[in-house]
Amino acid sequence: MKKLLLALVLILTATASFSQNYTHYLNSWYSDDLYETKEFYYDESYKLIADYWVDKVGEETSVRDSLEYDANGNVTKLSCHQLLNGEWIYANYVEYTYNELNQRLTRDNYNFFGGSFEHGGSYNYQYDENGNMIHHDMYLGTWGLFETADYTYD
Repeated sequence: MKKLLLALVLILTATASFSQNYTHYLNSWYSDDLYETKEFYYDESYKLIADYWVDKVGEETSVRDSLEYDANGNVTKLSCHQLLNGEWIYANYVEYTYNELNQRLTRDNYNFFGGSFEHGGSYNYQYDENGNMIHHDMYLGTWGLFETADYTYD
């Protein structure tokens, strides 16, 4: 009986310790060929604020992304700077909108061409009554509707 109680206590202790939720923050990611890595940077509350693509051959950063958030912690803007011919340029940005349930409604891409930013495309997202994304439409520049997708859940 004592062995059974001891085994039960060990099982319950192990179950409790293995069922804890852990959060891990990614510091870097390497490409398969190890020639480039993506490094991630966080603020003091562990919110991702930037990531850099680094060419491991020349040890040079080639792309820098930065993120902006709203009061609810949703990403509202992703800005991308690229190193071209030794000069950093503000190459593109993406803006996001959300509804009152913090579900992403739109994603708009803007690309820098010849001195100004041009709208390159949009995504529009739809959700069901349970909050699951069920559909998105993608529009590209002057082409109009380029892609639609429906999502199903088990």
